[in-house]
Amino acid sequence: MKTKVALLLSIFNINLLLAEDTGELILKQNDVFVVRNFETLEASQGYKLKSNDIIVTSYNSSAEISLVDKSSLEVLKNSGCLIDFKNGKNVIEVVKGAVEQTKNGNKKIIGVKN
Repeated sequence: MKTKVALLLSIFNINLLLAEDTGELILKQNDVFVVRNFETLEASQGYKLKSNDIIVTSYNSSAEISLVDKSSLEVLKNSGCLIDFKNGKNVIEVVKGAVEQTKNGNKKIIGVKN
């Protein structure tokens, strides 16, 4: 019985970790960073993004992100945005600079902040 409970808890914990995924860094130019739990991490191509990650680019960098809702983001130079996943949808909040979102072939700027 203890083995079954441990197995169920393990599966539950794995599902919680998988549910947090919001996207993946698919292309980057120069330095791209992710702020996760107050820690700044350098992101590389293929980096998995989690809910509440903040993606940050510098004055000469950009990032393209594939999101779980099948849209994509381009975080332009000297910009940052917070990515969350709520009720089956990605929620993007621009913190600084400019971010473009492409969904169903339509590209739009979702925020510009100085």
